Formats: sequence, structure tokens, C-alpha cells
Amino acid sequence: MPRPTAAAIVQQRAQRLLDAEEQGLRRVLRELHETEHDERAADGAAFGQHLADAASDMFEREVDLGLIEDYTAGLREVDAARRRLADGTYGVCEHCHRPIGASRLDAVPTARRCRTCAGDLEQTSARMHAWPRAERSGLIAGEFMATDDGVGDDDPGPDNAEDLAVTVHPL
Repeated sequence: MPRPTAAAIVQQRAQRLLDAEEQGLRRVLRELHETEHDERAADGAAFGQHLADAASDMFEREVDLGLIEDYTAGLREVDAARRRLADGTYGVCEHCHRPIGASRLDAVPTARRCRTCAGDLEQTSARMHAWPRAERSGLIAGEFMATDDGVGDDDPGPDNAEDLAVTVHPL
């Protein structure tokens, strides 16, 4: 009997990891759906409950629905990883096109980026969220609206509000 190739072994391992990931996601989704069903059934019995209790129940339901959405997105990621596995791009970073480390794929079987590129993306995202919201919106809404006196004035000068609105200020 011929020995399996290295590529076949890697593919089988990836398939097992993706199967385990999918099973875990489906188990949690099943539990969340059961909880949601139980909460809906309890709604009829809770008619007339205190307003604060109703608000608390609503908050819990919103959290559960958010989790259901997140785990469903996780299932879509498993499907996308299976497509990458079938077309031979599984384990290749979508950004730098270098191999994704085996330890990363073991930890995150649906990984699309290598550790370095994922870290860079995370840092960029963190910087964008760390920039004060008022300052971000001020560049676009405040300055643009406050200084754009000339309706239809497309003067390319440095005082043009559109130029001010799109200027990027480093952190």
C-alpha cells in the first residue's frame, strides 16, 4: 500500500481541525438556539413583570442574538477555509502570500493571515478605534460643515474644507 504524501497528510490534518471547529460551533449554536427558544416561551409567563426585569431579559436576549450571529459567521469562515483547502490556498496568508505557521493553524484553523499580518491588521484596527471618536467625526463633519461656506465652490486652495476633511493626521 502506498504511503500518503506530505500534502495529503497536511490536508487530512486540516480537514480534521476544520471538522472539530465546525462541531464546536454547531454545538454552541444549538445551545444558544435552545436558550433563545426557552426565553421566548418564558415571555408569555413574564407578562406584567417589572420594567427593570423586562429590560434585563431584553439585554440577555440581545447578547444571545449577537453570539448567534458571531458563531454563524464562524461557520461561514469554516466553509471558506474548506474552499481554500480544496483550491490549494489553505495555509497561505491572503496578505503576504507566505505560509501560515502550523501552530497558528492548529490554534485558528480558519486563519486567513499569518501571525505577522494578523498582528499588523489588529494594530491598525486598534489605532483606528483608539483615535477619539469626536476627533474622527470632527474632521469630516465639524470642519467640513463649519468651513464649507461656498456652496458648490471647488477652489483647490489649502483652505478648502474638503481638503481639510480628508487630511490624515498621524497618531
